[in-house]
Amino acid sequence: MTYRPLALLNGLLFLVYGLGLLAAPAMFAGIDSYQLDRSGQAFVRIWGGVTVGLALMCFLARGFEWSEARRAVTFSLFTANSVLFAVYLYNQLFTGIPNMAGWGHVTIHLLLAINSLGVFYLLWRQY
Repeated sequence: MTYRPLALLNGLLFLVYGLGLLAAPAMFAGIDSYQLDRSGQAFVRIWGGVTVGLALMCFLARGFEWSEARRAVTFSLFTANSVLFAVYLYNQLFTGIPNMAGWGHVTIHLLLAINSLGVFYLLWRQY
Protein backbone atom coordinates (compact mmCIF):
# COMPACT_ATOMS: atom_id res chain seq x y z
CA MET A 1 0.00 0.00 0.00
CA THR A 2 1.31 3.45 -0.82
CA TYR A 3 1.12 6.63 1.24
CA ARG A 4 -2.27 8.06 0.17
CA PRO A 5 -4.30 4.84 0.61
CA LEU A 6 -2.57 4.26 3.95
CA ALA A 7 -3.57 7.72 5.19
CA LEU A 8 -7.12 7.27 3.88
CA LEU A 9 -7.59 3.81 5.45
CA ASN A 10 -6.21 4.97 8.81
CA GLY A 11 -8.37 8.09 8.65
CA LEU A 12 -11.53 6.08 8.03
CA LEU A 13 -10.71 3.59 10.78
CA PHE A 14 -9.95 6.33 13.31
CA LEU A 15 -13.09 8.25 12.30
CA VAL A 16 -15.33 5.21 12.87
CA TYR A 17 -13.68 4.53 16.24
CA GLY A 18 -13.79 8.16 17.31
CA LEU A 19 -17.39 8.87 16.37
CA GLY A 20 -18.52 5.60 17.92
CA LEU A 21 -16.71 6.36 21.17
CA LEU A 22 -18.04 9.92 21.28
CA ALA A 23 -21.65 9.11 20.45
CA ALA A 24 -22.25 5.89 22.37
CA PRO A 25 -19.25 4.91 24.49
CA ALA A 26 -20.93 2.09 26.46
CA MET A 27 -22.50 0.53 23.38
CA PHE A 28 -19.41 0.91 21.18
CA ALA A 29 -17.08 -0.48 23.85
CA GLY A 30 -19.63 -3.25 24.40
CA ILE A 31 -18.74 -4.66 20.99
CA ASP A 32 -15.54 -5.94 22.62
CA SER A 33 -17.45 -7.05 25.77
CA TYR A 34 -16.08 -4.20 27.88
CA GLN A 35 -18.35 -2.99 30.69
CA LEU A 36 -17.92 0.72 31.42
CA ASP A 37 -19.05 2.69 34.45
CA ARG A 38 -19.64 6.46 34.22
CA SER A 39 -15.98 7.39 34.73
CA GLY A 40 -14.97 4.82 32.11
CA GLN A 41 -17.45 6.32 29.67
CA ALA A 42 -16.01 9.80 30.31
CA PHE A 43 -12.48 8.55 29.62
CA VAL A 44 -13.63 6.74 26.46
CA ARG A 45 -15.24 9.95 25.20
CA ILE A 46 -11.91 11.76 25.72
CA TRP A 47 -10.16 9.04 23.72
CA GLY A 48 -12.89 9.40 21.05
CA GLY A 49 -12.01 13.08 20.68
CA VAL A 50 -8.33 12.26 20.28
CA THR A 51 -9.20 9.59 17.73
CA VAL A 52 -11.30 12.02 15.66
CA GLY A 53 -8.26 14.33 15.70
CA LEU A 54 -6.08 11.50 14.35
CA ALA A 55 -8.65 10.89 11.62
CA LEU A 56 -8.61 14.56 10.64
CA MET A 57 -4.79 14.51 10.57
CA CYS A 58 -4.87 11.52 8.22
CA PHE A 59 -7.45 13.09 5.89
CA LEU A 60 -5.61 16.41 5.70
CA ALA A 61 -2.20 14.77 5.32
CA ARG A 62 -3.19 12.72 2.27
CA GLY A 63 -2.19 15.53 -0.05
CA PHE A 64 1.21 16.28 1.51
CA GLU A 65 3.94 16.37 -1.08
CA TRP A 66 6.78 17.35 1.22
CA SER A 67 8.87 14.33 2.18
CA GLU A 68 9.48 15.38 5.80
CA ALA A 69 5.74 15.75 6.42
CA ARG A 70 4.96 12.37 4.85
CA ARG A 71 7.62 10.70 6.96
CA ALA A 72 6.29 12.36 10.11
CA VAL A 73 2.73 11.24 9.38
CA THR A 74 3.69 7.65 8.53
CA PHE A 75 5.87 7.35 11.64
CA SER A 76 3.00 8.74 13.74
CA LEU A 77 0.65 6.18 12.21
CA PHE A 78 3.18 3.43 12.88
CA THR A 79 3.44 4.51 16.52
CA ALA A 80 -0.33 4.84 17.02
CA ASN A 81 -1.10 1.48 15.42
CA SER A 82 1.72 -0.26 17.28
CA VAL A 83 0.47 1.02 20.62
CA LEU A 84 -3.13 0.08 19.75
CA PHE A 85 -1.94 -3.38 18.68
CA ALA A 86 -0.16 -3.83 22.02
CA VAL A 87 -3.19 -2.61 24.02
CA TYR A 88 -5.65 -4.84 22.15
CA LEU A 89 -3.31 -7.83 22.42
CA TYR A 90 -2.91 -7.25 26.16
CA ASN A 91 -6.69 -6.98 26.55
CA GLN A 92 -7.22 -10.20 24.63
CA LEU A 93 -4.63 -12.17 26.57
CA PHE A 94 -4.84 -10.83 30.11
CA THR A 95 -8.24 -9.25 30.86
CA GLY A 96 -10.31 -12.42 30.77
CA ILE A 97 -12.70 -11.20 28.08
CA PRO A 98 -11.22 -12.37 24.77
CA ASN A 99 -13.56 -12.50 21.77
CA MET A 100 -13.44 -12.55 17.98
CA ALA A 101 -13.98 -8.78 17.61
CA GLY A 102 -10.96 -8.17 19.84
CA TRP A 103 -8.81 -10.47 17.72
CA GLY A 104 -9.99 -8.54 14.67
CA HIS A 105 -8.72 -5.32 16.26
CA VAL A 106 -5.39 -7.00 17.06
CA THR A 107 -5.03 -8.12 13.43
CA ILE A 108 -6.08 -4.80 11.89
CA HIS A 109 -3.65 -2.74 13.98
CA LEU A 110 -0.79 -5.20 13.47
CA LEU A 111 -1.25 -5.03 9.69
CA LEU A 112 -1.56 -1.23 9.71
CA ALA A 113 1.57 -0.90 11.90
CA ILE A 114 3.58 -3.14 9.57
CA ASN A 115 2.31 -1.28 6.53
CA SER A 116 3.04 2.13 8.09
CA LEU A 117 6.58 1.05 8.90
CA GLY A 118 7.04 -0.19 5.33
CA VAL A 119 5.82 3.09 3.84
CA PHE A 120 8.01 5.03 6.29
CA TYR A 121 11.04 2.99 5.22
CA LEU A 122 10.30 3.55 1.52
CA LEU A 123 9.88 7.28 2.07
CA TRP A 124 13.11 7.38 4.08
CA ARG A 125 15.03 5.70 1.25
CA GLN A 126 13.36 7.78 -1.46
CA TYR A 127 14.22 11.17 0.05
